[in-house]
Amino acid sequence: MLIAQQEISDEQEDLIENFIQAIESDGEFDFAFIFEELSYLAEHPMDLNKVTYEDLKKLYILNAIQINEILAHREKFGDFIAIHELQSIPSLSLADIKHIRPFITVGNNRIYKVSLKEMVKASDHTIYTKWRQVLETQRGYTDDASENSRYLGNPSRLYGRYQMRYANKLKFGVSMEKDEGEPIFTNEQKGFDFYSAHFHLREINDRVQDLVVGDFTVSLGQGLILHNDFGGGKSAYVMAIKKGGRTLKSYTSLNETNFYRGVGLTLQMSDRVNMTVFGSRKNIDANQSLVVNSDGFEFFTSILNNGLHRSINERNKINTVNEMAVGGKIGYANRGFKLNYNLLYSKFDQLFERRNNLNNQFRFRGDKLVNQSVDYTYRYRNLNFFGEAAMSDNDAIAHLHGVLIGLDRMADLSILYRNYAKDYQSLFSNSFGETTGTNNENGLYIGLKLKPARGLTISAYADQWSHPWVRFRSDGPSKGKEYLAKIEYNVRRKFNFYIQYKYEQKQQNSANPEFKIDKLVPIKLEKLRANLSYTISESLRLRTRVELARYQEETQNDLGYLLYQDVILTPSGSKLSANARLAYFDTPGFDTRIYTYESDLQYEFFVPFYADQGWRYYANLKYRYNPTFTFELRAAQTMYLDRETIGSGNDLISGNTRTQFKAQVRIRL
Repeated sequence: MLIAQQEISDEQEDLIENFIQAIESDGEFDFAFIFEELSYLAEHPMDLNKVTYEDLKKLYILNAIQINEILAHREKFGDFIAIHELQSIPSLSLADIKHIRPFITVGNNRIYKVSLKEMVKASDHTIYTKWRQVLETQRGYTDDASENSRYLGNPSRLYGRYQMRYANKLKFGVSMEKDEGEPIFTNEQKGFDFYSAHFHLREINDRVQDLVVGDFTVSLGQGLILHNDFGGGKSAYVMAIKKGGRTLKSYTSLNETNFYRGVGLTLQMSDRVNMTVFGSRKNIDANQSLVVNSDGFEFFTSILNNGLHRSINERNKINTVNEMAVGGKIGYANRGFKLNYNLLYSKFDQLFERRNNLNNQFRFRGDKLVNQSVDYTYRYRNLNFFGEAAMSDNDAIAHLHGVLIGLDRMADLSILYRNYAKDYQSLFSNSFGETTGTNNENGLYIGLKLKPARGLTISAYADQWSHPWVRFRSDGPSKGKEYLAKIEYNVRRKFNFYIQYKYEQKQQNSANPEFKIDKLVPIKLEKLRANLSYTISESLRLRTRVELARYQEETQNDLGYLLYQDVILTPSGSKLSANARLAYFDTPGFDTRIYTYESDLQYEFFVPFYADQGWRYYANLKYRYNPTFTFELRAAQTMYLDRETIGSGNDLISGNTRTQFKAQVRIRL
């Protein structure tokens, strides 16, 4: 069944949810590109006899051991005859094959080398528009807000997009967006607030592998310098700690800052040597100082990533700094060995002067920064080594090294060591670790995955780390540890149950006002989750979850919980499909918040956290009139039982409910 007609798989959903929870975000990350890519691949599956490592990596399910075994099997025994042949690969379970099955095929005879004119003529065209709005009135739209902070636009979010695509070889797209509260077609804003466009050609010939013009992302090594892709962090998928994927990707998401704008090119110089170069220049939002520094130069104190331009105050920060970046990599590959040299030069037209906090003492200040690194992978039988060593232009070093080991058909082991100097400086790094920023951290991670019986999987990891220097909410060197265990039982196409326990202990400043100097105290967070997904019929699937969260700090001992029931309806042969959730949550507050993934409109992504006490319910409806026209509607409401207001600042709602509607129209030609 096409993913465009159903939710993403349970495993992909769980992977995303675990990742979001691990980095303690509020779920406002834009991973729309994951949904878009998977939806397209479900309708245009990849030929198993032509896929590359990067092609399989973008499914976000298979780890490096599994991908390498698939490719090694094809190299040793020749082309796959049928999908079922995957069952002979030791590291692949039936559940793994089930999850990737919608995206792969055998014997796809589509034309591989065609002219640009032929690709344009044979391309798919997609147009879609989105709307969403919170129904309750928020403070920013009322006279209670000050003149400079009052929202200038209406409370609707609008988004439109056109995309032309031919397989994985040609992509052209234009998108536009205005967020809630932003003006549109007014004196303040002549059109939409944000525009993005890209033109991307892949495998033009044997030499040119990627050419992208417009907005794009770059992923280098293991993220010590730069990595704009998903995954490669701590999660219940204990073998998925190695980052990978294609170096250049066209940008299709809605985040208004996390991309480059310019030109990127990847060349295959010879059978063993490849090279990527890129250049970018764009304006970014920033908090500027109202005064000049002691040297008489203007400067900014922070980069803003939310893309919100709703009020006079926020609009004064639009495009205040110009960011230029050039870089690339040159790589050598020979069988199971790959070695890359990576370089990134970033420059601003103003000085970046962070606030004089202790935790900022060793972080980047100035108007330009050079980062360079060497990353490697080496595959030998059942061993997959990988790593990266990076240096910033102040000669500080960050490095990580890992290995994935296929012990036997029933056991896999992963090990990763990282050491990031407190004065290593990077602006766009996204590497494995407990905290963001790729600095001031040493740690060792060990993960183990067991498959002792058919349908049964046991996953566990242990991670210990230390921070040699102060950090946010820790005014002194600190350390921590984290353990996770997950037991999962799966009956193909019928039943999936798992129970997961996570324990984390780290140090932060005491909240006790009697201490004259902030004292580090241990905090403990435990989470226990039981999740059951079961198929009643081809048209009806149910999912039930219970999750507990316990937080301990000095005299504080809080316990919270979440219960929810999902119903997923996909009637065979019907133009209508739907899913809904009813959830009840009761947590003492933010410290015991519980994250959970919610089904949304196609290409939308939402993982909110539940805190305080109340109910949340939503329903999604999809009507696929024909292969050309699809309409989707979503309604969601949170009703709190222990509060009379929701939110803060200009987002404050006077009342205990928050209701949101979304709609989307998609036209495919």
